[in-house]
Amino acid sequence: MWHNLSEFEKNSRMFILSGIFIFLFLASISFYGPRGSDQFWYMQEIENLVKNNAITSNFYYSGMYWREAFNEHNNYFIHHSLVHYLVYPLAYIFGSFAGWFFTSIISIIIGTLLLVNTTYNITRSHKIASLAGLFFLFLPCTVWQSFNILQESIMCSYMCLCVWLWERSLNVSKEKKIFYDILGGLAGAIGVLIHPLFTVWCIGWIIKLLFERGFVFSCRLWVPVISTFLSLLTIQYLKKNIFPTKFMPSIATIISNTSMTYFFDYVLNDVTLNVILCKFINAIKNQFAFSGTAIFFYPFNILLGFFLFSVFYTYKKNKLADLRPFIIPMFILIGFLGVIILHQNQFRYNLIITPLILVSTIFGLYKTNLHSAICKKPFLYSLIMILAFLVFIDFNLARHIYKDSYRYAITTDNHKKILPDNSRNQKVLFIFKGDDYLSYGWALYPRKILFLPLAKMSAPESYEVVQKFKPQIVLVQGMLDEDIEKVLPLKVAKLSSNPDELYKVVD
Repeated sequence: MWHNLSEFEKNSRMFILSGIFIFLFLASISFYGPRGSDQFWYMQEIENLVKNNAITSNFYYSGMYWREAFNEHNNYFIHHSLVHYLVYPLAYIFGSFAGWFFTSIISIIIGTLLLVNTTYNITRSHKIASLAGLFFLFLPCTVWQSFNILQESIMCSYMCLCVWLWERSLNVSKEKKIFYDILGGLAGAIGVLIHPLFTVWCIGWIIKLLFERGFVFSCRLWVPVISTFLSLLTIQYLKKNIFPTKFMPSIATIISNTSMTYFFDYVLNDVTLNVILCKFINAIKNQFAFSGTAIFFYPFNILLGFFLFSVFYTYKKNKLADLRPFIIPMFILIGFLGVIILHQNQFRYNLIITPLILVSTIFGLYKTNLHSAICKKPFLYSLIMILAFLVFIDFNLARHIYKDSYRYAITTDNHKKILPDNSRNQKVLFIFKGDDYLSYGWALYPRKILFLPLAKMSAPESYEVVQKFKPQIVLVQGMLDEDIEKVLPLKVAKLSSNPDELYKVVD
């Protein structure tokens, strides 16, 4: 088959479908249950939304509880966003884990098909479109995020929709362009309900429109500009009411703290140049380090290198005139750099902007000899080998996810047996030592749980936090080195001590 390139062209849909079936097969290998701390957050949130139709959480964090003056009435979801409601229908039918998993898989497949269509519209080449779609689908980061219960795969799929609208606004006829110009700005504004990065999309979209229109008094210019601007203002205004959340309410708290210090530190750090510099250095180290996460970072780094080359090539060829299509990608890239430098750099953030960087790279490179290069058999075979190698990596990642999920399932089942069923309405103080504290929280749902790090147990603020929370049960991860009554304002009776210490608070 491969010796006949025209046959490859005719059967490009078959290759995409084959890729999707392989993706679904890999998904079936990994399907078991949640793994890792953040996933238990998401599970707890969607579980409460499905069962109680409520957006409040049963998790309390010592630092936040202290800083919010012990407010228990509006304990909103940490990750509350539009993503919860996209997951909700399947979670209602299949349960919280399966619903989230299926939504993630379906979203990525739809996103891949949108990317294939977008790439074909740009290049008019089935070969390039199908290869681009398969490359995106089998990226280790795509597979990892899709098979784990995390939001980024769904955010990425929404970005695929925005990228499709972006390409349409660039390439359709004048008569239809205003429709896509309006729709692209509106989609960006709605995207703010999914991730703040889409605020940057809207700003870039307005700049793009202004650069594309030569006649400043044209309705075709100002209708989409005003529409985008008003949509963004409206969504930003309504966001706090539609999707209230407790997660990092200001830019200062985002910059000065990582997620965990925000939850558990009683006093937040001030924003200083030194703090920003340290975050910048850590972001660069994470992005280019040869560590266990390199397999997720480096495909994106290589793609980003090709993107920057395509921008440079376009500029050298036609100066600024041909750079207008790169306005949105450059704005999003700058916004992305702001996120990973000022907040924290995790490889899963890379996936959100990958569709835009991939398509705009192809857009730029297509003006070179990319198409003719792909038509050559050695180049085509090399790309196929790369895809095969990615599938091999993805297979091992899927197995790893399954093994981890299986291990967490056993651990979570053991956690569920710690407390009796008649304590479901009681408050629990959980003093934790390790990073897997949220698996305890998920296992003990729906009890109200105050998470207190062991390292902060002796802090004066912890004394008051526990006093205000008024727990009825104390659970300690592992064993304490000292009597809990000497540190916290509690009179307790020990119930058990294997492998964790469990106490009942005595009035």
